[in-house]
Amino acid sequence: MKPCHRFRFFRLGRFWGLAALFTQLVWLSVALADPFTIQGPGVHVTDFRITVFATNLSYPLGMVQLADGSLLVSVSRGASFWNSSTGQLLRLTDTNHDGIADDSGTVVYSGLPGGQTSLRMCGQLFFVTGQGVGHPISILRAGPNPASPLTFVGTISVIYPLGGWEHPHSGLGIRPTPGRPGSCDLLFQLGSDQNFAKTIRTASLTNAQIPGASGTLEGESIYLLTITDNLTNVVASNLTRLAMRWRIPFANRPFSLEIRIYPASRSRYYCLNLV
Repeated sequence: MKPCHRFRFFRLGRFWGLAALFTQLVWLSVALADPFTIQGPGVHVTDFRITVFATNLSYPLGMVQLADGSLLVSVSRGASFWNSSTGQLLRLTDTNHDGIADDSGTVVYSGLPGGQTSLRMCGQLFFVTGQGVGHPISILRAGPNPASPLTFVGTISVIYPLGGWEHPHSGLGIRPTPGRPGSCDLLFQLGSDQNFAKTIRTASLTNAQIPGASGTLEGESIYLLTITDNLTNVVASNLTRLAMRWRIPFANRPFSLEIRIYPASRSRYYCLNLV
């Protein structure tokens, strides 16, 4: 009987050993699997490589690629996205081009209001903002190289009337101003004052150290403001209401409004990205 018992024990041990090895292989395949899949008409999956570029980022709702290929990301670090966070701009590099960031990144600017939702770049200037009251459009200047810290230039603020505004500003768009070297057109939106009523009240545009960035804003609209970089200072002009009756029916949750401009036709495309 003893040999029989030893034989059965050996087979059982081998079974569990194989089971453990199989489980490890499954977990390894899951860990190495793509984080998502792509598909669609005309899409060839083999043309793409999908990697997890960076992890443990706090609300990375704005990104721009710098001249050296590194990535500038706006994050909001703190206990709460809305009430107790600090906005920062983080630079991530991938020097060996393996699709994975070299490290956790370098902070090139800090001290912005938390709850950042949009980041744009034009020339040597960066524009970053959040949603609503307490979130101006901050303008920063690039340093001598992409790794250099950014410097503060000024702010453009939307001043809302008392009683709150249901769908405030949150997103930015940017393009070089046609026929004006050194200038760019900054686009931003102002949604409806209330959910179920026509917007009657107005807001005001003010600035700190950005002369010309002022005026009256009507709700349910998209605006254009031309920004000119004189190197020694930055000025604004040509506040224009581009579109109206654009209510933006989302509030009280973080989201990013994408405003893109197609250069050939100068057409503008708008997209809401909910978080």
